[in-house]
Amino acid sequence: MRSPSIIGVLSPSLIGDCICSLTAARYIKKVFPNSYSVATLDPRTRELAPLLLNHSDIDRIYITQKEDGYTESEKQWVSTFDLNLPLVGHYVPEDWVKTLSPRETNFRIRFQFQHIGSLLSPEGWNKLTEDEKKPKLEQWFKLERFDKLIVLAPFVGYNLDAETTKIRSPSLDWWKVVVEMLFQMGFTVAQIGTLNFPLVYNHPNFYDKRDLSLLESVRLALGADLFIGACGGMSFVINAYGQKSICPYTDWIKNATPEALLPINYKDRMIPIFGSDGINSISLEAMCQAVKQLCL
Repeated sequence: MRSPSIIGVLSPSLIGDCICSLTAARYIKKVFPNSYSVATLDPRTRELAPLLLNHSDIDRIYITQKEDGYTESEKQWVSTFDLNLPLVGHYVPEDWVKTLSPRETNFRIRFQFQHIGSLLSPEGWNKLTEDEKKPKLEQWFKLERFDKLIVLAPFVGYNLDAETTKIRSPSLDWWKVVVEMLFQMGFTVAQIGTLNFPLVYNHPNFYDKRDLSLLESVRLALGADLFIGACGGMSFVINAYGQKSICPYTDWIKNATPEALLPINYKDRMIPIFGSDGINSISLEAMCQAVKQLCL
């Protein structure tokens, strides 16, 4: 059988979903080892492109000209591929969202509407090993190591007033208390993310790195002793490299299993901390113990 060319092997529109769908790219290479696989990103996730360079399961990275689909000229090019995995328009059953991990959900979405007899199927998830089910990013770039540095990605979403941010991200006041604890433990702290969010702390040992690109932010986080991030895209990225991390989270999807809410660490070096009465109910003691377990 001729090895197929396949486009759309990743979910293109959200950083976390894109990382989770790396398992789909792995599965494609398992079924078709010599396939030509193109990862399609859109303008919202274009900063991921450098992180996907030299990835063993991706042969080319393509960034679409618009969000949520292809232009007419792009469609002509896409039609030349043997398999075109749709970028948008999938129906996602509610029980998937509440019971499956983000990895399995994104995997099944990639292959949801394959034709009868296709060798690619949503059930292919069960043919992957546990290691293959973990999204993995390849570190092709050099790192600078920083002793006693902890990197924070404190917020999820686009601004503090957004509902997603309020539910999934600890408050500014909560982070200030955590940073003070980290100072007392002898750490310096850096904040990454975007300038849409305020700086958590103003102190000589607190570094504002919100203006870094995604690649530069990742290099900083991987060179630190520890990464602490709210349950969002940046946490999914850093954990795909296997960096030691702490993820404060809560049940932002009601009645969902914890697995449906969290990133997974490629090297099993993440400590998730659950806020049973909202994200800000996570205690300082729980954070302190997690830091000690991973760093001291």
